Amino acid sequence: MFEDQTLEGAEPAPTPRPQSSAEAIDPFREWQETAPDGVPEADLRRAVAVATLFGADDSAEAEQLMTVVFGNGPDTAADRVALVQWLRSQFPSERYLDPSPGPLGDALVGQALRAETDAGVRLLADGVHSASLRQRERCFEILSRLRTTDEYIASTCAKYVAAHHRRLAEYIADSSKGDPEVRLPGSITHLLLSSIPNRPADGSNSGSTRQLTLSLIEIGDRLRAAGDTRAAGRLYRRAFLLGLDDDLDSPLAEERDSDGELTPLASRAAEAGRLYRRSVAIGERVATAQPADSGYRRDLSVSYGKLADLERKAGAVDTATRLHYCALAIVEELAEAEPANRVYRRDLAVVNEKIGDIAHAAGDADKAARHYGVTLLLTEELAAADPGNTLYRRDLSVSYNKLGDLASATGDLDEAARRYQLAISMARELVDADPDNLQYQRDLSIGYDKLAEMARTRGDLDEAIRLYRRSMEIAEALVAAEPSNLGYRRDLSITVDRLGGAIRANGDPHEAIRHYHRALALTQELLAADPTNPQYRRDLVVTCNVLGDIAREWRDFGEAARFYRRALEGTEDLAASAPGNLQYRRDLLVVHDALGSLAMDQGDYDGAATHCRPALIHAEKLSAADPVNLRYRRDLLLAYNALGRVVAAQGDHGEATRLYEHAIAVAASLVESAPDNSTYRRDLSFCYHRFGDHARARNDLAEADRAYRNAMTIDLALVDSQPSNPSYRRDLSVTYDRLGTLSRASGDHHAARDWYNRSAEIAEELSAADPGNLGYRRDLLSCCDKLGSLARDTGDIAGAAQHFRRGLAVADHLVRSAPSDFGYQRDLALMYERLADLAGGVR
Repeated sequence: MFEDQTLEGAEPAPTPRPQSSAEAIDPFREWQETAPDGVPEADLRRAVAVATLFGADDSAEAEQLMTVVFGNGPDTAADRVALVQWLRSQFPSERYLDPSPGPLGDALVGQALRAETDAGVRLLADGVHSASLRQRERCFEILSRLRTTDEYIASTCAKYVAAHHRRLAEYIADSSKGDPEVRLPGSITHLLLSSIPNRPADGSNSGSTRQLTLSLIEIGDRLRAAGDTRAAGRLYRRAFLLGLDDDLDSPLAEERDSDGELTPLASRAAEAGRLYRRSVAIGERVATAQPADSGYRRDLSVSYGKLADLERKAGAVDTATRLHYCALAIVEELAEAEPANRVYRRDLAVVNEKIGDIAHAAGDADKAARHYGVTLLLTEELAAADPGNTLYRRDLSVSYNKLGDLASATGDLDEAARRYQLAISMARELVDADPDNLQYQRDLSIGYDKLAEMARTRGDLDEAIRLYRRSMEIAEALVAAEPSNLGYRRDLSITVDRLGGAIRANGDPHEAIRHYHRALALTQELLAADPTNPQYRRDLVVTCNVLGDIAREWRDFGEAARFYRRALEGTEDLAASAPGNLQYRRDLLVVHDALGSLAMDQGDYDGAATHCRPALIHAEKLSAADPVNLRYRRDLLLAYNALGRVVAAQGDHGEATRLYEHAIAVAASLVESAPDNSTYRRDLSFCYHRFGDHARARNDLAEADRAYRNAMTIDLALVDSQPSNPSYRRDLSVTYDRLGTLSRASGDHHAARDWYNRSAEIAEELSAADPGNLGYRRDLLSCCDKLGSLARDTGDIAGAAQHFRRGLAVADHLVRSAPSDFGYQRDLALMYERLADLAGGVR
């Protein structure tokens, strides 16, 4: 029985199994002596494990945590309290309950998860769901660390994420209301990215994968809104990869037209998207396999950017935004790792600029300004570091233009002009240094175009026309230099169209229409070269709409209807070809609104309603589809006003009042969202005008007075902010005029005269400052007529004659300036009639 184990032929003793870290330091024998009576070993170990995972800041958190071990029934309440006190005695800490993670705690966490029949998913779910923000953060950080060395825990994490990703999104939403020191979103993001594979596992449920993708996108959106764009970009990348088609590695199918010919690749946007997705998928694969090669990661960021551009062009703005953030996350890492690498810093500038473009188009001026600001800082830094680099200097010119566009859109015309001047100065320098460079010439043409827009906005139409002509000359030279370049031809069509608009505003409709028809012909040439190009098709819609507007102004209703119908057909075709493109749906709104206005001009109120109601429906859908898009919200207020005007004409004053009130509410929300945006403040003033006009028509003079005075408050504030802005001063003049008419209707002739004089004073100043602006002279004529009529009605015949004679002189000037304008001729006839009435004693 006690043989010598070293004897020949005896089996050697088995080598003892090495102790695990938990066994080597397992303190269970010591715990048994101090643990509460009756607590099984398994529960004791689970209690230490969950306490290690979560910790607790107070007794309530600690006792809630013990429900994971004992349940929450009243019969276990004493055990929960006793076990909490025992844990505190075993693991003393400044925190109420804080067993420090370490070899023992880590091992017990692994044991607790392995002891569960579902790999511990339910245990984690129950613990996390009832935990505080700080407890959740601790749990996810510990799990993320443990999963790197323990495959079982890694599997549990993956199963937990797959089953409870919706709750993770909710936890991040809740974290925004909690302690800012708790970085729960970061710990959740780390766990998600480390637990979710790049591609769905074979045989996985497509519906579950889609739900996981949506959760990743939602969490990314929340992180992006909170300013963590890099984490958002990483989540978007993972969501993108999960959402890819399963047949990425299959051969591409060739698409052929009805004649069996291969469809031109350039016209196949869907195929281009599929190809880009393949490129990104391969790029992710290569970048993952070669993490040290920054070149692969840069290529991947470029692919994401190209796919984003394509999605934006197709109208999928949200998708485009997320893809740009994927690129941004990669480029930020590259630039951070190599701060001196100018290629990466320029990439960073480009991506920020594209995100700024999307934000600007959506009306989010603050977000656009942030991203454009980053781009400007980077381009200035690059240009300063390498002054001879023309690429950096051109980037700087583009950046100035972007910031100018943003300032213009928010009503800061002085800042816009300053930025545009900087841009055009840089463009001139580049052209002077390299006169044969057509890209620089194009930049200069665009610069003149933007300065022209600025002059037009300021009311300096002569300067606007001069600058547009300068832009057009360069665009014509570019077309002559490269007749086959459709981009140059389109630039020319746009500039010609805008020149027509400035000439039209300056009172020469015949010259304007000549330019509009030239723009139309250029667009038709572009379509002949590329009939399916959506950009050219939309340009045609826009020009047809403008030509319809001019025909409507001339009261050529048949011609107006013909152009509007052509625009509507083109827009409907575009919207049908790309149902998700919100720009096309907005174009539908615009054309329906134009047709509604045309019907109103003809007294066809029912016909107007058939277009204004669809316009409102489109506006409501756009605003609902993209609630943060302030441009769509502004369209909504305009649609409310337009339909309000129609139903008021139909006699439904109740609905009209409701619609006007909705318009005021939307306008007020825009001002609240962007208080520095003067356009939105002017819109609110206009809405008060509409509401006041409607109240006055119903003889509710008190309500009308309140509305007009609200408008006046806004107008005065705008004039105070920019005293030289003629548009703001004209708005104030119009409000004074309305208050005068209201006072006259209420019998207060003295107040009416005062308001009319204030209005006329501004009209005189504007007309004197810009003698060529016929609109200002027409305003002055209206003031003269109203002052003369008021003087006549109050018995001041001499005063009436003086005002009517002044009006006659203004009307005569208008007719001489625009002899083909029948409206001005009618005004002249009316002034003669007014004076004749006075001479004949007619009141």
